[in-house]
Amino acid sequence: TSVSLRYVFLKLELSKTGKVVNVEPIISTFPAFTQQIQSAILWARFSPAAVRGKSAASTCFILISFFPQIHYPTRVWRPSDQNSLYERLRIRLLPDTVGLLTEPIPAELTPEEFTLGSRQALFIDTVNAVVSVDTLGLAAVHRIGTEVRQLRHTVQEIGRRLQFFPALDTRGNRHPFTGLASFVFDGSTKVRVVYHWLAPD
Repeated sequence: TSVSLRYVFLKLELSKTGKVVNVEPIISTFPAFTQQIQSAILWARFSPAAVRGKSAASTCFILISFFPQIHYPTRVWRPSDQNSLYERLRIRLLPDTVGLLTEPIPAELTPEEFTLGSRQALFIDTVNAVVSVDTLGLAAVHRIGTEVRQLRHTVQEIGRRLQFFPALDTRGNRHPFTGLASFVFDGSTKVRVVYHWLAPD
């Protein structure tokens, strides 16, 4: 079955001091929270845009995602590379809308770590592979970057367990997507998966 990402997508107008001048909802798949999000945005702090070294008024977009793995309401959000994947992605500021609104996001399992059987936990290696995600959020792993049969088998097995919120465009339409992921084996019963298209800048 397909999975749907609940989100509110808004357009912001900022003054040259970074103050929010106007908030306009563009798309919402969670109408009950749209007004609350608009009100909360008015309390947010933004750094102003800079043009040739000088502050300037600007228009940007913000995507608020609601993941079932996060308990709401949450604490005050501050961006940090130390946050979990869902914490990092639940609020995203988009300078423009070129390209996709959102790329695929893991939907069900713990997004960055998978548990193996004891027989699989023998390797210390990083295996890169191409991950394709269809419009239902189902994944296929291919072009696996190792010749070691057991590693290839384990990566394929993890791939069958992957399910995503599909990629969306700025109109909310689903799109197929292909990206690169790393499967990190550390000799334990855990494999960490790094989705490079979701890596922080």
